[in-house]
Amino acid sequence: MSEWLPTRLPEDLEAEKTLLATLCAAGAERAASQEVRLLTEEHFVHPAHRAIYASLAVLVQEKLEINSITLKGELERQGTIGRVGGYTGLVEILSAEEVGRPSTLTLLLTEKLRRRKIIRLAAQLVRDASDDLALDSTDLIGGAMAELGLVARDGRQDEITSMLEALEMASRGEPFRDGTGERGGWWGIPALDEVAPIPAGQVTFIGARPGVGKTALGTQVVCESALNGRKPVFVQLELPKKTTLARIVSYFASISTRLLKEGNYPGEVVEKLRSVAHALANGGILCPRVGTPWNHIEASLVEKIERGECDLVVIDYFALIGRPPTAKGANEAYAYARVSEQITAFAKDHQQVGVVLLGQLKADAAEREPKDGDAADSDRPARDSAVSLMLWRDAKEQVWSVLRKNRDGAPTWKKALTFEGWAQRFRLEAHQTEMAEGW
Repeated sequence: MSEWLPTRLPEDLEAEKTLLATLCAAGAERAASQEVRLLTEEHFVHPAHRAIYASLAVLVQEKLEINSITLKGELERQGTIGRVGGYTGLVEILSAEEVGRPSTLTLLLTEKLRRRKIIRLAAQLVRDASDDLALDSTDLIGGAMAELGLVARDGRQDEITSMLEALEMASRGEPFRDGTGERGGWWGIPALDEVAPIPAGQVTFIGARPGVGKTALGTQVVCESALNGRKPVFVQLELPKKTTLARIVSYFASISTRLLKEGNYPGEVVEKLRSVAHALANGGILCPRVGTPWNHIEASLVEKIERGECDLVVIDYFALIGRPPTAKGANEAYAYARVSEQITAFAKDHQQVGVVLLGQLKADAAEREPKDGDAADSDRPARDSAVSLMLWRDAKEQVWSVLRKNRDGAPTWKKALTFEGWAQRFRLEAHQTEMAEGW
């Protein structure tokens, strides 16, 4: 089973030694500061080289002088001086030939690291695929695709753009926007679509307490966007597939989900659905298990995006996504923040795709106007978003909506909504009260 695997993983110990000698040489502080930011201990295969890099990184971070004496002190502090053969071994490694362009060696070691990761991923995939008790093949493929995506991003350096590009763009009359400039999705509430269009390439956050209607608003975004030509995928972690389909039918056909679930609905429902068949054909539903990691969900979405079958993602809801493993001692809020970072990075990587993320609010925000920090589990989704809309129900059962954040539009918007729960639909109140306007 493993005879096809190489007996030796890609490595270049001489390049490791030469790079360390170059970065630790007298007068190389600037190069060391630049290259250390692009490297990790994983770039170094030899244990001695790993230990020296770890000490070098500390000296760079603390802006201390870099030489064999300060490195020896840091190695002793970290308890790794023995790995390099003591001070004599350290001096021997640092006496290697230096190069004029250490960035070339950084790129070489990055390429070796990526190849090692690919080989290890392939070996793990072989083991998992051979184990009948492991995940099913769909999950295996999704996980492998997500991991490969992470490897593809390793070592990628972002370009620095000259500000003169602004003059060139203005001379061409080019719009100053990222992505395609298209609307990423539709709220189905005309006034809200006007002041805060769902952007492509950025995250839109919808927060509410349970029962207020965040899933209904998510359903409305999916259906209205499909009607307007977008290709949404509803990532539904909370509800089963048929319940999600029932909500979509309820929206399009204005019929109670209870009647749909009972199978007790009139024939005209079919005719109404036929009239919006083009919209139904635009959309898709993904129902992963609660706790599915984001990288598995992302893999399924990327496949649809690359086939041109998805340009809007609506996720219901944030806290049900599996949290990645974190370092020992890290709290749960940190783990949730990592998930938010992953979703934000996904949106940034797919500038033509709108991303709408639903999330719960804290219990003490049940009957009052929500604030920026009221998102449950972590405030990062609301902070990371380009548009943040909060819903709440007051003591008189009136549903209110407020834009807490609108990066590219009107700063503040607060309106009363009518919630037609039986049809999964929100409408703007025909008569806005003074409280609604007097924000």
